[in-house]
Amino acid sequence: MEEPVLPEEDIEEEHSEDAELIDVQEAGAAKQQQQSKGDDDSRSDNGSIDLATVAPSSSYASDDEGESCNSHPDAMWPLDFQQELTTFIQKNSIVAPAMKSSLSKEEVSARALPSVQDFGFSKVDDDDCASSAGTDSSGEQSPSSSTSVDLSPMSWSDSLQRRRRAGESDELSPAEITRKARALLNKLTHDRFESLCSQILALPLSTPEQLAALAAEIFEKATTQDGFRSLYTELCLRLDAHFAEQSSVIGGKTFRKVLVNECQATFDRNLQPADAALFENLTAEESFELEMKLKTRRLGNMRFIGELIVQRLLAQKLMTPIMLELLHGDEVALESLIAFLTIVAPCFDQKASLHHAHLQDVFTTLRRKKNDKQLSSRLHCHLSDLFDSRARGWAVRSA
Repeated sequence: MEEPVLPEEDIEEEHSEDAELIDVQEAGAAKQQQQSKGDDDSRSDNGSIDLATVAPSSSYASDDEGESCNSHPDAMWPLDFQQELTTFIQKNSIVAPAMKSSLSKEEVSARALPSVQDFGFSKVDDDDCASSAGTDSSGEQSPSSSTSVDLSPMSWSDSLQRRRRAGESDELSPAEITRKARALLNKLTHDRFESLCSQILALPLSTPEQLAALAAEIFEKATTQDGFRSLYTELCLRLDAHFAEQSSVIGGKTFRKVLVNECQATFDRNLQPADAALFENLTAEESFELEMKLKTRRLGNMRFIGELIVQRLLAQKLMTPIMLELLHGDEVALESLIAFLTIVAPCFDQKASLHHAHLQDVFTTLRRKKNDKQLSSRLHCHLSDLFDSRARGWAVRSA
């Protein structure tokens, strides 16, 4: 079967189309070579690229000819140009210049973190610490080589260090015992009695002077805090039992002797008239408040002495001379006697008591004074309450 033969006009038309296609391809290749040559001429001698000369040429398709453009939708340049630029940068090893600081090395180090010198310390190497510890510049042992801490001049540690430097013992002074005892007694309540009593018993007492300072502080608190008088009496009982078992200079009956001395001192002091200098430059109200404080302390002292006699911490034979001295005094002394009798009379105003006769004589004298019209009405009331209590058998009046 024979193949069909095309007409000559169709063959000539096909050859003309092929020639035109070849001409278009050759023109595009020539134009591309010309552009590549222009790019080479735009390069500088130092290997950098002048981006101003590298721009998209008209040979690339425009945005309207989207079908013939292979660019990324977010790219500023066509994809072929980006690939060519990337290949050129990699071939010529072009690296972005590093940021250079305008500061010198010294200025940079000066702006570094603060050193230990900025805080007032001196920088010392470990070797220097090991070699110079405990020695001065001459190589001898320094007296202040050990670590020292600044202490308050009023602190207990500072006082101990001063005594040690002076060659004294570490025992506390009576003033320091007073301060410690006051701090504990200020916290005394019925609920905290056992805990505070243990702490008071643990105080470092070793001399009679220290024991006297403790007793004086107890008297001071007991005479001004009448509501806690029973607690202070119990504390004295615990202290007496604690020191009675010891064989030191403060053991045995030393605490009772200290109580007797303090009792005598407070008794004599409270019977003395108040110093007039205390009332100078005081208003009438301030003078009245001071008088009430002195009165509270005086009467509280007599009640506390009576409690110590009832508990046998003070000898019962002291009761008679106390009553006789107060009985023949002024109204202040009579008021103190009434406060004393309210504590001791319920215990010793019994027929079987050895002190019953002395108490009978005291009450007889007080009854005569009660009928004295020169006596103030305030003392008349106090004496009436005292005799009423005796008539009830010293029983507490029911509400």
